[in-house]
Amino acid sequence: MVDGSTSTSPLVNTIACKLLGIPYEWIGASIFGDTWITPVQDKIPAGFDYFKRVLTSTTHGSIMNLIDKKADFILAARTMSDDEKAYAITKGISLTETPVALDAFVFIVNAKNPVKILQRNKYRIFIQVKYPIGKKWEAMMHP
Repeated sequence: MVDGSTSTSPLVNTIACKLLGIPYEWIGASIFGDTWITPVQDKIPAGFDYFKRVLTSTTHGSIMNLIDKKADFILAARTMSDDEKAYAITKGISLTETPVALDAFVFIVNAKNPVKILQRNKYRIFIQVKYPIGKKWEAMMHP
């Protein structure tokens, strides 16, 4: 079984479909404009329960599934937490983490927003949500 973080769903499904020789497609059926990759239903081999074998059950969920031997391989959005590592040790499981990609934030700001320049220390504070909601942009403009 393959599992992963929700954010890795497109990659998890693309890899699974390519390895299994199943064509896939982008589907968009949400009023919010969400899209995702899914195997072409009538091309899934008979008897292969794709949706029980290829999952994205959150970062923590996929890590726990790997430790509990419910998953053979995961694609996660972060490294294991200290608690997850401690749990693996109690289960006698030794895991190898191999980073394969880096993530990034891209800030897109409405043209009417008063913030015109973001300094590195300011957006770090913003990301860490150190200011109450509604005060964040003000904090970006003033120390």
